[in-house]
Amino acid sequence: MTVTPQLRNQENIHDVSEDMGGGRGRRLYSLVSELYPICRSITGDGVRKTLEILRKRIALDVHEVPTGTNVFDWTVPKEWNVRDAYVAAADGRRVIDFKRSNLHVLGYSVPVRERMSLARLREHLFSRPDLPDVISAKLSGFFRAAAAAYEPPVVH
Repeated sequence: MTVTPQLRNQENIHDVSEDMGGGRGRRLYSLVSELYPICRSITGDGVRKTLEILRKRIALDVHEVPTGTNVFDWTVPKEWNVRDAYVAAADGRRVIDFKRSNLHVLGYSVPVRERMSLARLREHLFSRPDLPDVISAKLSGFFRAAAAAYEPPVVH
């Protein structure tokens, strides 16, 4: 199922750049701070939560469209929701954790619960050796086949 927002009117949309140092800038920063941590794709609970927050600020009509509905040349995909995901070291410490950043999970990846060697795990990880403290995000779109090749496995 996907959710389609539609603006009821445009009078609530302002050019934030006209007042970045004032109240609008602070409100925009506050909104982005609230929205950023939400894990969302093109479907699912993250989209609903995002639109719920936005509806408090602007007039939106929200319509849900069921999975499998054909829309022009596209079919609405299944929802993708993540409750938890992590990679744990041998001592149980979570070294990669969805709860710290939703960028730790590739969109539309499939669950894996498996022990594996570090060498095998590395085949599924994305990183930038030149930026060791940065989360390297990779976008997959909503194609399950592509995501299945890159899902971060769970290691105990």
